[in-house]
Amino acid sequence: MKTASKAVLTGFILASSWSAQAAMCNTSDVQIDFIQVQDGVDSGTSLVTPISATSCLGAFSGNNSAFENPTMGNLGYKDDGWFNIDSYNGWWDTPGAFVEEDELQDLQGMGNIDPGWIYVGKSEGSGFQGATMNGENTSYTFIDDLITLSGCKTKGGADTGCFDNAVSGNFTWDPPATNPDALLDLLGGQFFDKVGIVFKSGNAFAMYEFDLAGIGLDPVFAGDYNYLFSGTWDMSDTLINNGGQPAGLSNLTAWARDPASTDVPLPPTAVLILFTLVLAIRRRIMA
Repeated sequence: MKTASKAVLTGFILASSWSAQAAMCNTSDVQIDFIQVQDGVDSGTSLVTPISATSCLGAFSGNNSAFENPTMGNLGYKDDGWFNIDSYNGWWDTPGAFVEEDELQDLQGMGNIDPGWIYVGKSEGSGFQGATMNGENTSYTFIDDLITLSGCKTKGGADTGCFDNAVSGNFTWDPPATNPDALLDLLGGQFFDKVGIVFKSGNAFAMYEFDLAGIGLDPVFAGDYNYLFSGTWDMSDTLINNGGQPAGLSNLTAWARDPASTDVPLPPTAVLILFTLVLAIRRRIMA
């Protein structure tokens, strides 16, 4: 009995160390301030008022080396990758990260159980490395350097490389001018409606959600031109080290979510157009 109680207590302590709130994130930590159609003609638009993330989670204590990435094709299925897991480590109490019950969908023919998050890739100092989606007859790997960081600053405001000592800087999302056929083949008639970006620094991480909104831009379908986006990120008040100081960036990971429905207009929000309009594509129902 004592042994069992000790095991339960140990498990509780470990779980608490993963889920403890380290600091309070703010949606303005990450903002988009520039949009450009990649048709070779558009010079781009600088936004007078930057658009902040729709919502955020964290910061939480923990090391994302243990994060569970997709192993079942990376097609947004339930339990395939930690963004698609119910109440993962206590970081959220919804069916998936930033996904409510009524947003679940039927991607694998088993009813509305799938959160729909696709793992896009990771950057940790040597450039963004795209993840791979695997369908029954085709696969697609998101391009390397899809996301680049620049203009990074230390906690004291000095110029620095964008990892190790950086606590703020700029980002750019720069996809192919048009969507590749393999990606169009893997994804269906509705475009991504959410993006999740995770910043990890020191012993903490914060998660940011960007929701598609009706902000006046047309979705991108086969043959249409994609959009380049850029903006700013600042973790100096959110990702704090054990000494109480801003911690330098360790890595960044990105996810994008297939929508449950586009029948109801979405409220004007966001930066998700950062990923949504870029990856607005069609999903084929998998057998």
